[in-house]
Order: sequence, then structure tokens, then C-alpha cells
Amino acid sequence: MFSIMLAVSLVLCVVLYAWGRWVSRRQRGLVFRVAARGTLVGAVLALAGVAWAMRQLAAASGVSSSPVAGAATQLADQISQTFTMAALPVGLGNLILLASLIVLVVGTLRAPDQRL
Repeated sequence: MFSIMLAVSLVLCVVLYAWGRWVSRRQRGLVFRVAARGTLVGAVLALAGVAWAMRQLAAASGVSSSPVAGAATQLADQISQTFTMAALPVGLGNLILLASLIVLVVGTLRAPDQRL
């Protein structure tokens, strides 16, 4: 299931980049070129954070099979640490993606640049 979601996310990332390239050709501004690349950077950063967190959680799930009374506490601590570490790339990636999407929406709604 995770691989299907990852594939859909990557396809959506490429579609957003193509939209960004269309807007940057239409508007001919540096901010629109940066926003087109920002969709890639933001999406890849967020997906990398999610992939890293899933990998860490898969490794941490092996701890729960031990019969020790503190195994549940240890597992909860590992899950908490994993999500704390993954919050930075996922949050930063989503922030970059959101800013890029706002710029691209503005570029789409604006009249095309007619400079030669």
C-alpha cells in the first residue's frame, strides 16, 4: 500500500513540476522558475522524511516482540523520537511546497507576460 501511495505522490510531483514549468514559460519571471523547482524540492523533501520515518518504524517494531515489561515503553519512545526527527523534513518540505503552489496559482491567474 505504501508503494502505491509513493508512486502516486511521485506522479503528482511530476505533474506539479510540469505545471510550474508552464507557468514559468508563461510569466518569464525568476520567482516562477524557482516556484517550479520548489514543487520538486518540497515534495521530495517531504517524501524523504516520510520514507525515513516508515523505515525507522519498521525497524522499531521488532522491539515489541520481547517479553520484557518495559518493551512497550521502549517502543513508544522510539516511535516518538522517529516522528520528532521526521517532523523537520516533512514540515519544511510541505512549507516549501505550499509556498510554491501559491506562487504558481498567482502565476496561472495573472495575465501572461508580453515582454519580448
